[in-house]
Amino acid sequence: MSKRYQEPIELRLAADHRPRAFVWRGRNYEINEVLKRWTVSGDWWQQESRRLHAVVAAKHYGELGQYEIVYVAKQKQWFLRRVYD
Repeated sequence: MSKRYQEPIELRLAADHRPRAFVWRGRNYEINEVLKRWTVSGDWWQQESRRLHAVVAAKHYGELGQYEIVYVAKQKQWFLRRVYD
């Protein structure tokens, strides 16, 4: 089961340009593992592409959770898209 969101996040990248942490609702989430990466292209006339990452990140108190984060190129912004229970 999962909950969908479309809330902006601040993403922090490692030296190799991979996601290493994000801030959501004022809390820091350290990314432990990137499970999957993929790109979704919208309609060609909209020139919208999205880069998605399924990640495992440590929530507060070190508890691990699975999240889906997305970069929307048109808006030049990262978003939290999904939180898995």
